[in-house]
Amino acid sequence: MPDGKTHRKIHGRCWLLPIVSAGLLYKYVLPETFGSVIMSLFIPVGYWLGRYIDPDLDLPRQTEAEKLWRKTIILTPILLWWWVYAVLAKAAGGHRSFLTHAPFISTAIRFVWILAPFIIIAYLSGLFTAKFSDLSLALLTGVYLGLGVADTVHTLADLIL
Repeated sequence: MPDGKTHRKIHGRCWLLPIVSAGLLYKYVLPETFGSVIMSLFIPVGYWLGRYIDPDLDLPRQTEAEKLWRKTIILTPILLWWWVYAVLAKAAGGHRSFLTHAPFISTAIRFVWILAPFIIIAYLSGLFTAKFSDLSLALLTGVYLGLGVADTVHTLADLIL
């Protein structure tokens, strides 16, 4: 099993994967709409976010992703939020369990986990509306798919190396 630094190197070397995936998805699967363009453009953005929101966030110790956060974002509340996630993930099966390392399934769990505070704040402040615009949904879907690609690269590295 590779360490966090190795995962980061592999992630950096696989940048072509989300770009090609987005292009193929747009060309052969999605209808030709503006929302499809937005979704396709945000797949690489989601892949980039995979550096910061990776499957190893279920570890109770500081991960390579959290070290990157400290260098770029420096938000202690986010670190505490992920510490709670690590504790819950450990209780639900621990590191490399199905819930923390299954591509797209664990991606969805982490995606909802990171969005939850923003949804709660928006709801409590009265800014939340249950109706999303098509472009917002396309953007979130693109980011989710990109994170899923990053998680797949991470999990494959865990299995192969």
